[in-house]
This record gives sequence, C-alpha cells and structure tokens, in this order.
Amino acid sequence: MCFDTDINRERLDKLKKRYQADLDCALKNDHEENSARWVEFNTNRLNDLPQPSCSNCIHLQTAMRCRLAGAVPPPEVIENGCEAWVFDDIPF
Repeated sequence: MCFDTDINRERLDKLKKRYQADLDCALKNDHEENSARWVEFNTNRLNDLPQPSCSNCIHLQTAMRCRLAGAVPPPEVIENGCEAWVFDDIPF
C-alpha cells in the first residue's frame, strides 16, 4: 500500500481509527459474501499501515543516528519510534 509522505503519528492514529470503524461496520454487515470481502479488505488496510520505528522514519541517518536527536536512539525508541516520527515510505 502506498501512503502519502506526510504520515506522522497523529495522522496514523486517525487512519487507524477510521479503518477500525470501517472494519467494525463490515463485521456488523448481514450480507455474508459482501461482508467477508469488506472484512478482509478492511483488515488488510489496518495491517498495511506502517508501524512507527526509527527504521522507517525520515529523520534516520546512517549508522542508526537520528537527525533530530543527533545521536543513536535507545532500543525502545528504535523499535517504536518517537513523537517526532514521520513515515519515509522507502520499502527497504
């Protein structure tokens, strides 16, 4: 899935809420065949959202250094990103 380049934590939270609401609506649908397709579609949308981490942040520089902090972040920040996280949309 391709995202805009301006996905930050606030926008990601809004997307998660919207996609979850769509999934909840699909789960309540009475039309079996249509509902199964919508559940799958909305589940995939939720699963395809980026997970914040330093490895997919625009602020990451070489040697795992953060451009904003000017240092290597601690392990828990590397895994979960920080409040300044912005998705870089580079697939590697």
